[in-house]
Amino acid sequence: MQRILSYLAQKVIVDQLSRSPAFQRLALRIAAQLKKGEAWVQALYADETTSQLFAAAGRDVQVWSIQRGTLLMCLQGLHDLPVTAVIYCAVQKYVVTGSADRSIRVWDASKSKLSLSDTLLGHTRRVVGLREDTLSRTLLSVSDDGTIKLWDPATGACLRTLEAGDYVMSLCVVGCKIVSGIFENVRILVWNTATWQ
Repeated sequence: MQRILSYLAQKVIVDQLSRSPAFQRLALRIAAQLKKGEAWVQALYADETTSQLFAAAGRDVQVWSIQRGTLLMCLQGLHDLPVTAVIYCAVQKYVVTGSADRSIRVWDASKSKLSLSDTLLGHTRRVVGLREDTLSRTLLSVSDDGTIKLWDPATGACLRTLEAGDYVMSLCVVGCKIVSGIFENVRILVWNTATWQ
């Protein structure tokens, strides 16, 4: 119950943040910056521990300061095709990107310069979402291929593949549950990670 309340509290914070004038100014700056490169945002990830916003556009990821509204860095050419998902794993200090090229890349962010730590392969279509399970320190990916994969980001090993049967629209982790929204018949599938049922 506590994890569910925590998740809902995070959603409320994001909703409130998106209504703040500072966040709206940041959104305008991102839009102006992207207009120069003629790319559009495929994915966003806001990290409250670093107060940074990660915006995936084209083959690049821009990192913005939420408080100052300034572009901190642009990570260029991260994949062969557009970046379609991005997250920051604060505990392990990884930036993780997924792409239309069907790959997931784990980037070591512990030093001043980002370096490729691993490339995770196994999806047969575009990666559309990424989530971190902080309890098990695993990474979850969803794809147009109808699967959810659990990865060990430290070793690059695929630990489990869950068959959703159709395009997975969204994914969240709440305690020991993986909840996914499925396009076909507008379904929600829930897996218990203790029993995998």
